[in-house]
Amino acid sequence: MNKSTANPKAKPADKPLNAALLQELQQRQQIWRASEPLPIAKGVTAELEPSRYPELDNALNGGLPKQGLMLINSLFALGEIRLLQHYLRQRLQDRLLAIIAPPQQLSSDAWAAMGINIDQLLLISDTQRDESLWSAEQCLQSGRCAAVLLWEELLQEGKSPDRQGKKRAVTNRQGHINRPANRSINKPINMAEAKRLKLAAEAGSSTMIVFRKPHSAKLAADLHIELEAKPRGLCLHIPKRQRGWPLRNIHIDFSRDWPELCVPKRPQNVISLAGKRQAGKQRAH
Repeated sequence: MNKSTANPKAKPADKPLNAALLQELQQRQQIWRASEPLPIAKGVTAELEPSRYPELDNALNGGLPKQGLMLINSLFALGEIRLLQHYLRQRLQDRLLAIIAPPQQLSSDAWAAMGINIDQLLLISDTQRDESLWSAEQCLQSGRCAAVLLWEELLQEGKSPDRQGKKRAVTNRQGHINRPANRSINKPINMAEAKRLKLAAEAGSSTMIVFRKPHSAKLAADLHIELEAKPRGLCLHIPKRQRGWPLRNIHIDFSRDWPELCVPKRPQNVISLAGKRQAGKQRAH
C-alpha cells in the first residue's frame, strides 16, 4: 500500500497552474515577473513631469515626480541645474521657485537664458540652519511655490563661543581686543527633517529638491539621483525611486543643447601618445 494514500494527513499533490489564468492576470497587471520592467499603474504618468531628456524620461517611465522629496548627489556646478531647467520651467507656470542657501550669487541672465522668469524667483540666503529648513517647509506648504531648491552643504549651524563655555574676549599687549570667531558647523539633514519636508511638499503639491555632496547618508525620498561628470554631459545613477528598481549608467548628452560646454570628440586620425607607444611595441614583436 502506498504510504501517501494510507496517511490521512498527507498533503495532496500541487495542481499545475493554469497558463490561461496566468496570462489573464498578467494582462490585468495583477501579476509581475522579475525579468520584466515594472508595470506602470494607471494615473502614475499624471504624477510625473518630463525632464525633456529622452534617456532619463524613458528610464523613469515618464519623467521626474511633480511633488515630494528629490535628492541630487553631485559636486557643485556639475550641470545639476541644466539637468532640471526644462522640468523647473514647466512646473512654474504662475507659481514661484524658492532658492534657499545657494552656494554663490545668482545670475539673472543665466536663469533668463534657461527660460525662467526672474520675477518668479524667491531667494532666501544668509540664514541659520533651522531658519533655512523652516523657510523651506513654509514655502512648500503654502502652495505658492512649485519647487524649492536647497543646498545641504550650506546649512550652517552657528555656535556662540560664550554659550559653549569657550574663551571670552581678551586684550593683547597692543591693547587690541581679540574676540573668538563664531564657528559655523555644517549639519546635514536627518531622517526626521527629510520626512517633514516630504510631507510639506505633498501638502502643497510642490517639489523639494535638495542638492547634496556625493556619498551622503541615505534619506527617505521619492527620487534619489547621483550625478557623474562625462565629456559629453552627465552619467546618472538612481539608487532609489518609486515604483521601480535602482538604475545605473543613464547618459545625458548635453552637446545637443550646449556644444560649447562639452569636450569635443577627438578626430579619428589623432592617436594618443600612449596608443602610439603601444602600436610601436606590437610592431617590434
